[in-house]
Amino acid sequence: MVSGIFSLTIVKFKRQSNEKTTNEARAESSSLELCLERRSCNEIETKNKVRGYILYLLVRLFGLAGGWSPEVPDSGRLFRVVRIGRGGVIAVGHPTNNRCLQVYKRTLMTFDDMIKQLLITVLLATLFGGSYAQNDFVKGADVGFLTGQERRGVVFHDRGGRERECLELLKNDYQMSAIRMRVWVNPRGGDCDKNELLTMAKRVKALGMDLMVDFHYADSWADPAKQPIPRAWQGHTFEQMKEDLRLHTIDVLSLLKQNGIAPRWVQVGNETANGLLWPMGHIEQHPEQYAGFIRTGYDAVKEVFPEAIVIVHLDRGHKQSLYDWNLDIVKKYGGKFDMIGMSLYPYWAMDGHPEQNADDIITDCMANIRHCSEKYGCDVMIVETGYEVDERHPEKMEEGRRQLTRVIREARSETNGRCRGVFYWEPQCLPGGYKLGAFSSNAAPTVIMDGFIEH
Repeated sequence: MVSGIFSLTIVKFKRQSNEKTTNEARAESSSLELCLERRSCNEIETKNKVRGYILYLLVRLFGLAGGWSPEVPDSGRLFRVVRIGRGGVIAVGHPTNNRCLQVYKRTLMTFDDMIKQLLITVLLATLFGGSYAQNDFVKGADVGFLTGQERRGVVFHDRGGRERECLELLKNDYQMSAIRMRVWVNPRGGDCDKNELLTMAKRVKALGMDLMVDFHYADSWADPAKQPIPRAWQGHTFEQMKEDLRLHTIDVLSLLKQNGIAPRWVQVGNETANGLLWPMGHIEQHPEQYAGFIRTGYDAVKEVFPEAIVIVHLDRGHKQSLYDWNLDIVKKYGGKFDMIGMSLYPYWAMDGHPEQNADDIITDCMANIRHCSEKYGCDVMIVETGYEVDERHPEKMEEGRRQLTRVIREARSETNGRCRGVFYWEPQCLPGGYKLGAFSSNAAPTVIMDGFIEH
């Protein structure tokens, strides 16, 4: 029953010190060591909140000492720790938010404690069925263009032709639970500034959705081809620019906090494969300064929202060598992150590369997710993806649906539980401008969007 979750090895525990009391020695000589070793996966999730509460009751029922206390203060999303017997430790996810169960290796127990743990393990196996289901797997969208679209009078519809508010449509018809929004420093016209972010964040919160904030640290677009320094920061030294970045991060996040909004994730930089704030933070010219900017952003986020998950985001999720090179530099020079964000665009990866095909690119991305999560010891998320809309060639959109369905299915089930979600970049875009949206010229979802409900 337990083979799908734990492998168990019971070994006699030998007396190791002659200085111990007779009672201690007797206790140790009769103790058994129970090694609970996780197989291939770092997390097991409760299938629903009811089972989370059952898990909590089981832990309490078996008289485990130590109570429920957070590993990190004020963190509603991290593991809770329960101590068992003589030093055994189990980390158990908080039952109200469907987080995870994790058992640490080499748990030392007395015989009685071992029996208790074996009973718990059997019961857990019954509850979880040996599966690594991710009920907290996130489906989301970046909708940075949405405010401008609505300002221009775009009215969205479902496929039945009924007028719908865009975010509500994404949530209720396509199972999206999160929205990603970019923020620029001093954009012309106010597009994507902190006030527009706040307005959208209030709508996201009203719908009960999670928020991801994407700091570009630029006045406009920042991506692998360009990472321009904001006008107000130009001419500053490295130390001054770190302070600029810190104050901007704190300013934006404090505005959200003052309005009762807490982002679940925060990106420090957008697609920083080649660094950010060029040339000061170019990864080839100044790798230490690039990592310094990442660390400054990380610390600034934690200053306002200690529980937020900080993401480093790179493009070309199928390129393992890029991630090894970039993230090794971040780590080498003291940068920090909680999660790795990837962009996955088979369309752009194949552009100009006829030897490439979409399925190989997706396969390579899934392998890279597994590789990065193991190497860097953190979760991964596909924070951008997109597929071609061509209303004159519906077969292209059908192919996009197939690819998206595969990406979500494999991200959820074939990454050892380490890919935490998939975000579509600007799905509500209409044809004629950006070609990788997912809505038709009638401002209604195309078949591509079915990828969110087929997995």
